[in-house]
Amino acid sequence: MKRSIAAAVLLCAFTGCGDSPGEAACDTFVAEFVDKAADECMLGTRREIEDSLFLGFRMVGIDSCSDVDRVRDERAFYDECIPFIQTTTCAELTTLPAACMNQLIIER
Repeated sequence: MKRSIAAAVLLCAFTGCGDSPGEAACDTFVAEFVDKAADECMLGTRREIEDSLFLGFRMVGIDSCSDVDRVRDERAFYDECIPFIQTTTCAELTTLPAACMNQLIIER
């Protein structure tokens, strides 16, 4: 976990991401998910996994993390959604909890 969060922070520092709390949360979620799915579960390449994740995000109107303005409940997101990714089995990882997807809010 520390490695992926550190990587997300470095990525944000160099690319200027995280302009909103929602974007930062989305970036963290994506980094954690891709780390687990690619490195531990070997479900595909990092690019394939990220593309697949964003296919699911598009179903709720999110084309990229920059679309996310805020998190409905930041505490619940970081206390429940991120740990879900870190502790779930590889088989369960393919189905993200709807409660986590509904945390990412677009206000435009």
